Amino acid sequence: MEEGHIAYQAGDYDTAAQKYQTALDKLSEKSSLVPLVRYSLAKAHESKGDWDKALNDYRQLAETSSFAGEAYLAMGRIYQRQGKPEKEKEAYRKIVDGDLLSGSQRTMVEEKLSALID
Repeated sequence: MEEGHIAYQAGDYDTAAQKYQTALDKLSEKSSLVPLVRYSLAKAHESKGDWDKALNDYRQLAETSSFAGEAYLAMGRIYQRQGKPEKEKEAYRKIVDGDLLSGSQRTMVEEKLSALID
């Protein structure tokens, strides 16, 4: 996983995604590291503009309660970039309805959601 982080920080998102995928494949699904590695993989896919893979990773990540808020936030961001306001709104609504983020992140999501509704 460390090699993935090094590649990611160097802007080599393809290599980072490969390293994270390899690490993920080696882990048991019950490992507590799976969500962290999946999050890193999703970020690498998102950073290289591979929206479909990133969305798939974030959807799987959203099933882990401690990562759900970050996952839906990222999905909203991708949907915004894709010009899909209804899907963006749906992602942000899940954050608010599920009380998945707090503080400034929640305020930001509420403002984004309000702008989408207006």
